[in-house]
Amino acid sequence: MKFGFFAMPLHLPTENPVLSLDRDLEMIQWAEDMDYDEFYVG
Repeated sequence: MKFGFFAMPLHLPTENPVLSLDRDLEMIQWAEDMDYDEFYVG
């Protein structure tokens, strides 16, 4: 069985965009470490 992950990058306008991107990339790395087959950002 294959697993995929879908994330909507919803961030508040007041958030630091660099930190928001870092969190998104950490989530992608977490999915990679957990052997997810696909990761979608919409």
